Amino acid sequence: MDSGVRTPARQRAEAILARIGISRSAALELYYQQIIAHDGLPFPLPPPPKARDEMTDEEFDRMMETGLRQAKEGKSRNINIVFDELERGL
Repeated sequence: MDSGVRTPARQRAEAILARIGISRSAALELYYQQIIAHDGLPFPLPPPPKARDEMTDEEFDRMMETGLRQAKEGKSRNINIVFDELERGL
């Protein structure tokens, strides 16, 4: 189902697809074919994030410093927008 929301990643991906002359539906079909060929995703997934009680204090501090730096650089998103998108099923 297409929610109609154009996230930054989706906009960038669709611009690349347009540049190389492949429709979104064709790209999705190619992706599905790769999932079948690999019997899973055609790329490794990053490890899931750790819960706080699984982190050392140093890991937690590093994560918090990264988040603070990203917020100061404007690389964060408004929480209300994020929750709205989640509710719409993105």
